[in-house]
Amino acid sequence: MTEENKVSELTKIDITPDWAGIMPGLIAVLENGTNEGKKMVREELMRLARAVDALKDRAGIREDDDD
Repeated sequence: MTEENKVSELTKIDITPDWAGIMPGLIAVLENGTNEGKKMVREELMRLARAVDALKDRAGIREDDDD
């Protein structure tokens, strides 16, 4: 491994927000945003819902499995 590769590996920072961290901003847009912003948030929340449903299907989790 070259020194350049070592440095680039050490300087990588993942700043991807998690859903809990971004939710307050999404809620604020739904409450106070423009129509375009509200539309974007609704679409993003639907994308999240589809992703969660797909993960649950893959894991074999059903709604009544919460017990």
